Amino acid sequence: MHLPAAHAIPAYIGPVLAQDLLRRAGHDGDDVMRSVAVALDLGCIAVTNSATLSDAGLAIDVAGSSAAALLLSTGRREFIVAEAALSGATGGVDLTRPVAALPTGAAINDIDGGATLNTDDLTAWTALAVTLTAADLVGVMEGALDLSCEYAKQRHQFGSPIGSYQAVQHLLAEAKTLIEGAASAMIYAARAVDALAPTEARGAAAVAKAYASRAAQTVCETTIQVHGGIGNTWECMAHVFLRRALLSTELFGGDGPQLALLAHQRWGATNGLHDSPDEAAFRQRIRNWWTDNGTSLKRSHSDDSYWTALGDWHRTLYEAGFFALTWPKKYGGRELSPVCEVIVDEELARAGAPPKPSLGYLIQGISHHGDQDVKDRFLPGLINGRERWCQGFSEPDAGSDLASLRTTAVLDGDEYVINGHKIWTSYSDVANWCILLARTNQDVPKHKGLSAFAVPMNQPGIEQRPLRMINGITTEFGQVSFENARASAANMIGAPGEGWALAMTIVSHEREPAELGFFARYAKTVAELEGIARQNPSGVSANHREQLTWAYVQSEMLRLHTARRLSERLAGVTHGPDGSIDKLLMTWVEQSVGHAALAFGGAQAIAGGNAELLDSYLYSRSQSVMGGTSQIQKNIIATRILGLPIK
Repeated sequence: MHLPAAHAIPAYIGPVLAQDLLRRAGHDGDDVMRSVAVALDLGCIAVTNSATLSDAGLAIDVAGSSAAALLLSTGRREFIVAEAALSGATGGVDLTRPVAALPTGAAINDIDGGATLNTDDLTAWTALAVTLTAADLVGVMEGALDLSCEYAKQRHQFGSPIGSYQAVQHLLAEAKTLIEGAASAMIYAARAVDALAPTEARGAAAVAKAYASRAAQTVCETTIQVHGGIGNTWECMAHVFLRRALLSTELFGGDGPQLALLAHQRWGATNGLHDSPDEAAFRQRIRNWWTDNGTSLKRSHSDDSYWTALGDWHRTLYEAGFFALTWPKKYGGRELSPVCEVIVDEELARAGAPPKPSLGYLIQGISHHGDQDVKDRFLPGLINGRERWCQGFSEPDAGSDLASLRTTAVLDGDEYVINGHKIWTSYSDVANWCILLARTNQDVPKHKGLSAFAVPMNQPGIEQRPLRMINGITTEFGQVSFENARASAANMIGAPGEGWALAMTIVSHEREPAELGFFARYAKTVAELEGIARQNPSGVSANHREQLTWAYVQSEMLRLHTARRLSERLAGVTHGPDGSIDKLLMTWVEQSVGHAALAFGGAQAIAGGNAELLDSYLYSRSQSVMGGTSQIQKNIIATRILGLPIK
């Protein structure tokens, strides 16, 4: 079920679509006209390079002095061709695709008496057409971003390239992140055209087109902004990209029609691609298990009752065979394909179940840096849920600047004595162990003097002070004070001074949606909001419906992006700083879902009448801080992925 790598889309999508439509109607490729356009009930749609609907009629591409328009009457489902002599191609908004008007009343001739298209063929063809326009938008964005980055590296102001300034870097990092999200949705939709039923493929195409349309306008507007004054001149190429994005957005309807389509006929999150026989059997097994067992956990994913019960949920999933699927059997894992992890996330989301505990990043840290004794002692309890762990990295004066932490660990015989203050340590009060980062050497550069330890939390010298979050009902975060607390020297994870490397391993995996399984959490919230909408449809405004559908598009995009990342990992691709793109996408999705929850709660939620909806919104604000702030992620994307200069 993993996604294929992206392939180049043909430059001339019109002939491709025309040939496919003719084939579905029973004709061969020789019937393809040099310039064609299709009219559906969504409007007049381009199948060559462009078409728009204006007062003058149908505007289509022109090849030479004449052209032909291919039209489809969706009412009668008759496949017909209209020929009209056209001259004088006119400039539309898109300077790369000239258009001309097809006069109304042009002669219409049936092909062989009129061939018919059945509903499935029409739906499948429409899915292909919408997907190709989404692919065109992805290409436009990539071209616009390349133009922006090149300019930002060359243009100097105040003695430095403008690309070295954080304000410019953040704009371009956001653009890169939007492109990656759009590409993931588009790649999936392209695969879905052949791999899924027509209605599911059409839903995938709608998600890709809706996301790419909004993203493309933002990215191309960013290109104009980065170019400054020159970006607002005719001679600069920036507006050419924007113009093409505007026309491609309107083909087959902009994001509005796609959102309306998804709102009225929701396909929902399916496995998306065909499972292998083993994957299908595994998927059915978890469905059967859920039907027989269910869960008693509350709907909320962020209040204290959820987190208190999370240990039981972890052990329940593990004992059923649905946790730690990829880890070695000698530590308690199952040694299954990473695809099974995604199947679990998808099926938990489909069932409205809580997501699986997000502990993979801690397992990764111990696995990559611990010696064999450390792995043998700590991984089994972490994996099977018998021991709960927390992460002691951040401090009051060392959050984003983690290398500046002040907590110390001083060797005393065969133990280290630990003194310091950690903060934002999630649920340290229920943890048995803490992966702690502390300074063991003051005489080397700050990031080289750090070491990591497994510290037992139930001992004298450790004081817990939970912090109540802004939703008022959650004490997920905590402050932890260490005063002469102790950890065995044998509990050091990695060599002395290797703490920074371990921290980077952990935070890179902490930023991967595939490692965290968070998209299941977002899909669960969206499904709950849809349930509210179904119960009281008259109380859902058009604006609220659009927000909810956009939240669905966002959460579905993240699901597809996660599958794409997994596919790349299976192909041997290592992502490194790309985890910052994943983290930024994850933040945007959670906060989009949070805004939808607030919209549905409205004044009632604000007044305290629906605490769960308000809680979802308020809790979502932490996502842009926890695991690395969004601003730090943008810095990483700009410098380490886009190659912008560091000032």
